[in-house]
Amino acid sequence: METRAHRHVAVAVAVGAAHLHSIPLAGVAVSALCAAITAGGWTSPDVDNQPLAKEFDSLVPDEVLGNGGPLGHRRLAHSWLLPAAAWWAWGRNAVGVPTWALCVPEGALYGWVSHLVMDLVFGERGYGHPKGVPLFLWWGHVGFGRPNEGPLALWTSRAAVILSLWWAIGLVLPGLPLEPYVPSWWRSLTAP
Repeated sequence: METRAHRHVAVAVAVGAAHLHSIPLAGVAVSALCAAITAGGWTSPDVDNQPLAKEFDSLVPDEVLGNGGPLGHRRLAHSWLLPAAAWWAWGRNAVGVPTWALCVPEGALYGWVSHLVMDLVFGERGYGHPKGVPLFLWWGHVGFGRPNEGPLALWTSRAAVILSLWWAIGLVLPGLPLEPYVPSWWRSLTAP
């Protein structure tokens, strides 16, 4: 998926998640901005696809660690271990941290994880990397391998923009029925 599409999906995730937590609108904006920043480009899991990272990978013999090594596109930077460790390190229940201050790390996490989910769906094989994302540290890739820039990726990006706007209006005008559908069992798990 291209960078812009990754960012569209990340903003939709951040705005949709804001319906589950009571944070001020400014916090929602900060969370969405952080999600957009960490969803694409050199501040995202695609940091491993940047020229400097590729040069570093060519100089470091990481392949001796097996399975192609941790460096390279869709390897360690695309591992689920990184966001899981971040979530564990600064979860929503951080002691003494106000809810509004968690908007930055939470938004960053939304961006990173949405990138991994989109690469799971739209991460096609090519240029020396397997399809999808690694199930383990940097090996055991799984994914659907849909084309990165195919019609489904394009429509996913467009739908994310529409949902972001729809859910943002729902946050500003809470009386309107514009909230994302969330099953009651999930609401009970995420309630404070």
